[in-house]
Amino acid sequence: MLRIAIVDDEAPERERLKQYILKRLNACGRDASFVLYKDGLKLVEDAPRNLDILFLDIQMDGMNGIQAAKEIRRYDEDVPIIYITNMAQYAIEGYSVNALDYLLKPVDETAVARTVDKALKRLEKKTPAVVSLRGIKERFVLKAAEICYIETYDRKLMVHMVQGETILCNETLQAIEERLPGCFFRCHSAFLVNLRLVERIAGSDIVAGGVRIPLSKHRKKEFMQAMTAYVKERFG
Repeated sequence: MLRIAIVDDEAPERERLKQYILKRLNACGRDASFVLYKDGLKLVEDAPRNLDILFLDIQMDGMNGIQAAKEIRRYDEDVPIIYITNMAQYAIEGYSVNALDYLLKPVDETAVARTVDKALKRLEKKTPAVVSLRGIKERFVLKAAEICYIETYDRKLMVHMVQGETILCNETLQAIEERLPGCFFRCHSAFLVNLRLVERIAGSDIVAGGVRIPLSKHRKKEFMQAMTAYVKERFG
């Protein structure tokens, strides 16, 4: 369950924003609990830990949103901060605290949905994806980022890990592909590769983690598109 804080000195604005956030999270199949504050000082005094997302009004009496965010950043460098403001120029100050985004008042449902999606994507990158695999004698739970590539072998699968370990599994390549994050690509009918670890294309092969992996000529165009999309998403 996500833990979300909303800080705004106007109660109707807090409630409107909460409902818009809930509507988007419900559409994404996510649950959340909320903590609501009427000003920045109350937020700082409470010092909520383990927040997943912080929606923070900039213009408030007493301690404003910029000051409050600087205090929060003293102990939490990662929580995505989304500023709420009446004027876009105030959002520029958000760069000093690494704000993720900003919303203009009165908040718009479409804009809130877009910002929530952006925050969820940031959280997905922060939280390592894991995959459960059925081994020959036991079950494994592996971090997806530590899988270099997977290949079919004698009606079984060989999962090659970044550290060099190889795990034999009793599953189909298609079944695992459906459970892995989008950074994995089926470069050949018998191979899945982690795009994060691709170093180069060498002739009809991909080199990932220092290993040559076959790239089907029928999948080469799609592979290049997937690789381009992945790099663009990761590095902007």
